[in-house]
Formats: sequence, C-alpha cells, structure tokens
Amino acid sequence: MTASFNPYRVLTEAERESHFAACRAFLREREGTPDVATRTLSLREARMREYEENPLIWEGACDVAAFGRAFAGGDRTTPVDARTEFALAAAKSNEGEAFGVDMELRRYERKGLYRGLRAPDVLVHQYMQEAYHCRLLVELCRTCGIDFRPRAPALANRILISIMGLVPASVKWIPGMAGEIVGAAVFGVLHSKTSLFRERPEIEARLRSLLHDIWLDESIHISYLRAQNGRIGLAVVRALFPLVARVLLADMPPLRNLGITAEGLVEWIRNGVPIPDEVAWLEGSPATESSDRDEETPVEVEPSLVA
Repeated sequence: MTASFNPYRVLTEAERESHFAACRAFLREREGTPDVATRTLSLREARMREYEENPLIWEGACDVAAFGRAFAGGDRTTPVDARTEFALAAAKSNEGEAFGVDMELRRYERKGLYRGLRAPDVLVHQYMQEAYHCRLLVELCRTCGIDFRPRAPALANRILISIMGLVPASVKWIPGMAGEIVGAAVFGVLHSKTSLFRERPEIEARLRSLLHDIWLDESIHISYLRAQNGRIGLAVVRALFPLVARVLLADMPPLRNLGITAEGLVEWIRNGVPIPDEVAWLEGSPATESSDRDEETPVEVEPSLVA
C-alpha cells in the first residue's frame, strides 16, 4: 500500500505555517543549500553526480532507432516495444517542466520572488529540484541504452506554460498546482513500470531510484501549492484539472500508450494522489486527517492508474 495525499483539502492557518516549516526542514536536510546561478543544491548535486559518474547501462534494452523516430514526431503506426515506450514516456514527460522551470528561474534572477508569497525560500528549493529532473531523465534514458537530449515542448504546451508564467501571482498557483498533480501521477506510474526491466535487477533498481526522486519532489510541490491556496483557489484547481491534464497529455502519445489518459487521471484523483511513504507526513497529523479529510479519500490507495 502507498500513502495517499488529498490535494483539495483546505488547510487552516496553523496547518499552513506548520507545513511550510516541515517542508523547509525536510528540504534543507535532504537537498542542502540552493545556488540559483549554477542551478544546483549542495547535497543533491553529490547524489546526482553519483548517478552520472557510475552509470548502469542495459545495452539492447530499448529500440534506439524507434525511440529516435518517435521522439522526433515520426510515424508511430509501427508498434513500439514496452521498454522503448517507457523510455519515450519518461523523456516526453520532462519537456514542459524543463521549459517552464527555466522560464521561472530566469524571471527570478531578474526580479526576485513574487510579492506576498508564503515561504519563498521553500519555492527556491523546489525550483532547483525541478532543474534536476531533466538530468535525472537524461540518466534514465542512458540506463535504458539511449542517448537522449531534451527539446522544447510542442507549441500548445509552450503557450500554456507561458500563460502560467504571466498570470498575476495571486492566481498563478492554481494552474501550476493542476500541472504538478499531473506530474506526480505520471512519475508515480512510471515508477511502477520499472518492473519491465526486472530481468536485470540492478537496472530496475537504478530506474526506480531515478524516478523515485522525481515522484517525491512532485509530491512535495503539490503540498506546497495546496498550502498557498485557500478554499476558492483549491475549488478552481479541482475544476481546472481536467483541462490542464488534456492539454499536457495531448503532446505525449507514449503516456497514452501506457494507459495514462486525462479521463483516467480525473478518475484516479478521486482516491487521492499516491505519494512515497517517506513523505506521508505531507497530509498532516492523524488528528487533522480524521477531522478534515474528504470522506471519499482513503488514507491509503494502490498506485494504480494503468489498466
């Protein structure tokens, strides 16, 4: 069983402050100090270099030629094996995030953080985490035997992300939170799909470790944005989520081929967002959960989104 997180539960003021303090302590202990100029976190950089300097590569695990054709937008009528589809889904899932984070970090370097933002230092940590996701997915593809280089997302996604970057800070976190929920779902499912590589346990373990880092990050980011929003904002996130999911998934056929659809995500979110067990504290204390959790949201759910 996996811990569950209800993204739409409205927090009290005391819960918000407690949550920000807990996130700050967790990120400092796990990630270290952020350096915006170099896009690094002091402790995380050491973990990232451990991956990069000690690669595990399963030669022949994926169809490199088919990956290249599909990633470039070529003909997808020819079936692609499940392992190659897995690598494609991971590579495609990072395009929008990398584009948006780079935009936000460049804005931060010019103007600083948004006025009125709660716990801005926590957001800086999270931007740095997002910057690592591209490197993690490059390493994931290398582990699958593929030399992958990121590219910009499709026009529709670039427009949506750019609009998110331009809206006033008072509403900025609404579409951003919907996008983070999609991200947590995608990486949680990809994490479960590493069983495709179980013939090589060391490869499967490396892939799980890489994806676990991203899944955990996305879970924290959802909780941070939940604490930024009040009752009205969270209601709008809930209403907006199906549209954001459709737009973000439209440019990612590999995810659809793995069974991840906008409709499936909408149904899946009814049971709460599955999150890694080590951040189960994001949902709050047991007393808070029993009094404030929606009745339809169980404490634990199986992370099943794929048929």
